[in-house]
Amino acid sequence: MWSLFSRAPLATFAFEVGEEVKTYKSETSIWTLNDGKRRSNGAPVSVFVAKVDADTALAEATQNALKQLRTLRHPSILTYVDSLETPTCVYLVTEPIVPLSDHLSALDANERRLDITWGLHVIAKGVDFLGAQCNLVHNNLCASSVFVNAAGEWKLGGVEFMSGVGKPPSGSIQPALAVYKPSDRGVRNLSDSYGFACLVWEIHNGRLHASSDLRKLGNIPRNLSSLFSSLSDKNANSRCSVQQFLERASRPDGFMDNNFVKCNKFLEEIQVADATEKQKFFQNLVDVLGEFPHHFTRNRILPQLLHAFEFGNAGSAVLPPLLKVGSLLPTEEYQQRIVPAVVKLFKSPDRATRVRLLQQMERFAEFLSVGTTNEQIFPQLVPGFTDSNPVIREHTVKCMSLIAGKLNDKHLNSVLLQHLAQVQGKDDQPGIRTNATVCLGKIAGYINPQTRPKVLLSAFSRALRDPFPPSRSAALAGIAATQRYFTINELATKVLPMLCGLTIDPEREVRDNCFKTVGAIVSKLDRLSQHPELVAESESASRQTESVGTSATGLLSWAASSIWSNRSAAAGSANDPTKGRIGEIKKPVVTRV
Repeated sequence: MWSLFSRAPLATFAFEVGEEVKTYKSETSIWTLNDGKRRSNGAPVSVFVAKVDADTALAEATQNALKQLRTLRHPSILTYVDSLETPTCVYLVTEPIVPLSDHLSALDANERRLDITWGLHVIAKGVDFLGAQCNLVHNNLCASSVFVNAAGEWKLGGVEFMSGVGKPPSGSIQPALAVYKPSDRGVRNLSDSYGFACLVWEIHNGRLHASSDLRKLGNIPRNLSSLFSSLSDKNANSRCSVQQFLERASRPDGFMDNNFVKCNKFLEEIQVADATEKQKFFQNLVDVLGEFPHHFTRNRILPQLLHAFEFGNAGSAVLPPLLKVGSLLPTEEYQQRIVPAVVKLFKSPDRATRVRLLQQMERFAEFLSVGTTNEQIFPQLVPGFTDSNPVIREHTVKCMSLIAGKLNDKHLNSVLLQHLAQVQGKDDQPGIRTNATVCLGKIAGYINPQTRPKVLLSAFSRALRDPFPPSRSAALAGIAATQRYFTINELATKVLPMLCGLTIDPEREVRDNCFKTVGAIVSKLDRLSQHPELVAESESASRQTESVGTSATGLLSWAASSIWSNRSAAAGSANDPTKGRIGEIKKPVVTRV
């Protein structure tokens, strides 16, 4: 419920001031923090409110805050949006943020550890920017001056007491801030280094009540303890600068030497990285994404991946990490952000891209809509059935079980079944022929019930005559898994006679599978003979169509690629899946079985 003020200036302000963020209660801040939104489009913002009334010192501090945030532009510093001054209040509008304490409390232990390493890196860069390039001293470094935006990036605020080096702070510093100010014995002005040490202490131990507490490390990690001691040294001549802190913390085995920080650093410089560096980064990213906080992968890495895909030259290397990050998204957002990228990749004629897509299809097929599948995905997949490369053909066949339930009648019962029949009867790779039979068994529930028995009988009969034993075993497994789609008449007069010859198959495994399948069918027929009242129910079930995602059965498993991959490798670069274009039909390498 938005709390609107009735004063005329605020009534015409471009932003609405919402509920106060109750968790932001600090003796060190002159502001209260409120949620807010832009009136024109409802975009979220944050609104800092300070009641100045006749307090001249407080008014001076708020004026300084507005001045500094208007002019300072840095990724580490809170982004200024707008402001409004009334006789009694000052309203400072910024990007939407939450207090640092709220953000950290929502993370688990590992996420918190990683988030702190990068967050301190960000704030240290901001403090160094203020001192080294702007000749400014923050004068208010503590946990209540740090906020976190929607992307999970730490932002430095609390700039109301900022001043030039050697100059007094604007306004009267809050009494509670005295604990963060060093005595600064020495010739160098490194008071912000001391304040940064106080921030480090508060992040790990909670509110700092006395300067003497800094001598107790508490929960500060061991690989940060020596740097912390140097930052908090009472003698400014012995105190390390924030820039020195960054350099030392980033050394091997240092506090910031981890994949999370390295990933963030690369993302900051990705625009100047060459194609080889980007390719290597995306390939390695998949292995470490699981370590990162979810909010970071979703709000920071995902936009970078989409940008690299859309405007960069990273190509299909982006796909594995893109899909892994996409798994964190709700379905609607996945379809809006990830599916368009997948569709665009399917239009690429490059073989390496197609192989990556087919290998990863299990991770995104469920998010493809029926329209997208029929209009943009399936037509791009069809040439893969006749591609000269067996790797493309194999994965094309396998992925059909993932999308068959979304295909329209023409694509499923005409185009797909024709191609699977051709693969079954003509492909020179026995493993692919076997997988075509497995695929038919997995998608049987989606096939038109009127033609399904004829299609399955023809397909399994063809596979039962295949000279490759695993292909015959796949047909037997397929019959066992799909027997519910045959009437008792079809089982007794067409399926069983087709199986009898395999009871004397030369291969023991095929014979064993045949006896199991025959036994299952005979058992079913015997049960129906004993209970004729169940026949009608069985006949009705045989003509049903399965819903999406229910047809594939665990009784059927794909043939191992190793059955034929060694022979494919012997063909050399002609069968290299990373070379050539999709749909090239060359004379296949013939292998005899």
